[in-house]
Amino acid sequence: MSFLDEIILQDVAKYCPEQFVNYHQCIQSPNKKPIDCVPMQLALQQCVKNDVPSFQKIQHNCSSAISQYEECLRGGDSAKCLDQLDSLRQCAVKQVQVDSQSLDGKYSCVGTFIFGRHNDRVAKPANYLTTLGAVEQVESGTFYRKRYFGLDEDGNSVESDFVIQGLDPQGYFVYGDTYAQCPASTVIEYSQMSFLQGLYPPSTAVNTNETLAETQDSELSNGTSIEAPLGGYQYVFMDVQSETSDNYFWIKGDENCPSSDAAIDAWYETDAFKELNSSTFDFYQSLAGVLPSTKFPKSKLNFGNAMSINDFVFVESIHDEDWATKWNSSLRYRIATLADAAQWGISYDASNKLNNFTIGGQSLLGASLTYLNATKEKGTPYINLLTGSYNTMYQIFGLLELNKVSDNFTGMPGYGATLVWDLLKDTSENYFVQFSFKNGTDDDDELVAYPLFGLNSTVLSWDDFVAKTEAISITNLEDWCGKCSSTSSQCTRYSSTYEQASEAEEKGIDLEMVADGSYHLNKLSNAGAGGIGAGVTIGVFLILGALVFAWKKIGSKKAPLLPVAKTVSRETKAENSSASNASIYSALDPKLAFHRFLFPDDMKSSVDIFSAAKVKSSRRMKRSSRVCLRLETKEGELISGGEDKLSSSSSIIACSLVVSLSISNMPPPSSLGGNVLILFIRVSLSGKLHPSACASFLRSSKEFECPLKWSFLVGIWGKV
Repeated sequence: MSFLDEIILQDVAKYCPEQFVNYHQCIQSPNKKPIDCVPMQLALQQCVKNDVPSFQKIQHNCSSAISQYEECLRGGDSAKCLDQLDSLRQCAVKQVQVDSQSLDGKYSCVGTFIFGRHNDRVAKPANYLTTLGAVEQVESGTFYRKRYFGLDEDGNSVESDFVIQGLDPQGYFVYGDTYAQCPASTVIEYSQMSFLQGLYPPSTAVNTNETLAETQDSELSNGTSIEAPLGGYQYVFMDVQSETSDNYFWIKGDENCPSSDAAIDAWYETDAFKELNSSTFDFYQSLAGVLPSTKFPKSKLNFGNAMSINDFVFVESIHDEDWATKWNSSLRYRIATLADAAQWGISYDASNKLNNFTIGGQSLLGASLTYLNATKEKGTPYINLLTGSYNTMYQIFGLLELNKVSDNFTGMPGYGATLVWDLLKDTSENYFVQFSFKNGTDDDDELVAYPLFGLNSTVLSWDDFVAKTEAISITNLEDWCGKCSSTSSQCTRYSSTYEQASEAEEKGIDLEMVADGSYHLNKLSNAGAGGIGAGVTIGVFLILGALVFAWKKIGSKKAPLLPVAKTVSRETKAENSSASNASIYSALDPKLAFHRFLFPDDMKSSVDIFSAAKVKSSRRMKRSSRVCLRLETKEGELISGGEDKLSSSSSIIACSLVVSLSISNMPPPSSLGGNVLILFIRVSLSGKLHPSACASFLRSSKEFECPLKWSFLVGIWGKV
């Protein structure tokens, strides 16, 4: 049952209870035939027509849409009346939708979380916001200024039930009142900046308001008053997130996320996609004459490229008259609806709402909960504004079950569309959340409240909102890293190897001293330490050599070392594309690569050697090696082996260790999670320690025997 049906049904039960019950009992009775219920049906219809407000509003305000639909049906082919039916449905929904501009005196608004889509831009790869886009974003900011400040762009008062009392009454920006976050992407940054210009337009209030003047230090010590430049232009703080920042995942949770990419790739192998691709193939091939062949050769004219085709047609229909004349409204409509189907396919899974291709939406929902909770607990920020892309909105629609409210939530949101979570409070200090959606920035694009999670009410108690949102969201970076299987730098701290390095630090190994080469390990004799030192030194040089080899390989080839995996072009990637030099970074912080030396099976001890090779991105590679040791028995006890300190290279010679090396069992390079190069080298070391070294090397191990045999696996990884 649709949201429209539910609203009308509620009104019917409210205003025609007797007729509704009589008819319902009749049709449910096993002893009644349909014809027996006709009198009750007619009575109910008459009551609905005369007494149900929602039906009356539809009849009155949608009379034209009703007439057009009925006239089309008289033609005998209802399949040709889908456009008229859609127009009627949209009109009917508007008549019964909940007014998001009124709180009826029950609540007050104490904060809000807004997630907006960027506005008009050039076709992908987009690198700037158009003038039209900037103007519309300013208009959107002005709309919310009226809503939350009760002020228009000129500072005049306007009526609003949602005025937040803590905001500056003159609409002046006070640091901490509003928090704005966006990714480091030109189109999205400028969209948010333009929105904020509408929310906080130029104001001369600081020139006349002494309190504001004090906050801006407008009065100098000599008594001079300084007027604000640019007509009082307001500099609103924006928290711009780079790909490596901890908060980047809130808005771009599907980026640098191998799990999301894999889920999207998997959809392109489903029967549903293949059927759509096959059934629409001829249509897409027919577009060859109305699309530029340089951008869309016939090999790209298929359902797999539905989004990029629609993006080009949509953008050029706005900005290029020559192209716009080639496409009639019917053609544009079909291209758009097929694009909706393509995007919805990688945004919603009816059998698994938490499919990994919704990780971006799950992250944004986690942000809505996190930031609203901060407002609830601390009082500020009053306004939380995040700006992103349409693909995240698609995912949110499915996660919040808004597609069950209206089919419109399976389509492309308009430029500048905004999702709004208002934090409300009643007179008893109870908190609630109301969700609203504004599909665009025009005056006709009304802000409408909708029920979430398949519920009927548009207002949720705070506890219900928290419980239901937590069930479908990602609320912290560690969970995101785990769910994405991400190797991004901000996920390093959650890796198992990082934890092992931390354990070493807890057991007394000073990683800072390791880094500068000044670390010394007690409880090993010079000879014993020298024996291990020889192996470690060899291992480190092998690692450095392999890194140099990999670096040269990368730098000497124009093509990638590894085969490029199938990727899906998405707006988030196009809007954030940036070139970078090929580089290899250690996947660990503080740049530690972990290697385990394996002794023969009859040994009851092991040596964990943490070595690091740091390579900076430049043509002249800089490198440094770091070595630290941890000796422990199989039971995990630290080995006590004398009080001598780790000595210099002279002890290696004194140890008389003869080592032979062999590189074997080298598997081919493999790729884990996007552009991470993994190179494994099996290294075997064998040799004979001087008897005194054997005696002092592991005093606690009676089973220790010479000659000594070691083998270990060196793992090298990095971004390419």
